[in-house]
Amino acid sequence: MIPIPKTIKMATAIKRYGIDRSVITMAIKSGEIVAYKPGKHYLIVVDSADRWFFSKKCRPKGSPRKPR
Repeated sequence: MIPIPKTIKMATAIKRYGIDRSVITMAIKSGEIVAYKPGKHYLIVVDSADRWFFSKKCRPKGSPRKPR
C-alpha cells in the first residue's frame, strides 16, 4: 500500500502562509509545490509547501549578497 502524504486544501494553505491564491497556484503549476487535483480542488502536500515557503526567506536590509 502506498503511503498517502498529508495534504491541505487551497483555503487552508492561504491562511497558513498568508499569501494570495495566485502565488500558490503559480508555485504548483511550476512544480515548486507538489499538489494533486483529483476533482475540482487542489490537495497540496504540506511538506512540499512548507519547504517552498521557507525557501523564500528574505535577506535583512543592507546585508551582502552571496557572490556569484
